[in-house]
Amino acid sequence: MAKIVLDPGHGGTAKLGGSSPNNAVGQGGMLEKTVTLDIGLRAEKLLTAKGHTVKLTRKADNNVGLADRAAVAKAIAAPVFVSIHLNGFNKTTQGTETLCDTLHSSLSADLCRAVQKRMVAATGHTDRNKGHPGGVKRQPLGVLKPSSHHPKTACCLVEISFMDVAAEEAKLKTNAYRDKIAKALADGISDYLAAGSIEAVAAKGSFEDGFQAGGGKATALPKAASVAAKKASTATKGAKKAAAPRR
Repeated sequence: MAKIVLDPGHGGTAKLGGSSPNNAVGQGGMLEKTVTLDIGLRAEKLLTAKGHTVKLTRKADNNVGLADRAAVAKAIAAPVFVSIHLNGFNKTTQGTETLCDTLHSSLSADLCRAVQKRMVAATGHTDRNKGHPGGVKRQPLGVLKPSSHHPKTACCLVEISFMDVAAEEAKLKTNAYRDKIAKALADGISDYLAAGSIEAVAAKGSFEDGFQAGGGKATALPKAASVAAKKASTATKGAKKAAAPRR
């Protein structure tokens, strides 16, 4: 059985270590931080029942900095870390997406695909990962920075749905829908653990979550750090060229 860290996004009343107290808000006033915590607690019960050891980065309405959230998983070398979020944009856009950091391990990519598959089936929404290379959506996300995690930790961030859509907020008020989402999360993690892969790379992160990266927040967003990726690509091409036989 595995050690799993679930990270209910946001919390508290003040920004801390890059983590906002709340981002997405439903048209009726439902808060993202409230739903993420509830779903995290429900998923914790399901995964514990399967024999896993589960830790939450928070169990109450308090905020935890992005690096400190990752540190919970790093301290126990957890094989799995999933940050739980809900999205918001223009009150009509809808869909489910699961993200990895811009530079990420194949472990994280596998976890991302497993969680996304189950979550799309549960929500019935558009698969916003579709069309992205390998079915993995990439963004520089502070809570997923590989340098903040153990090399063997697979980590991803799931944006369950856009809760600023009135119909979705109504569904999120029901226990049945929250249970369905929690089960999808637990099943996605279980699918990953049953399959898995081995490989990891280091990277940098910038955004807080998909909501912020998508422009839902009115503050200026930091630019993605891609220099390391470009250097790695250049080095690889150079190595291949040097190894090529002369004709």
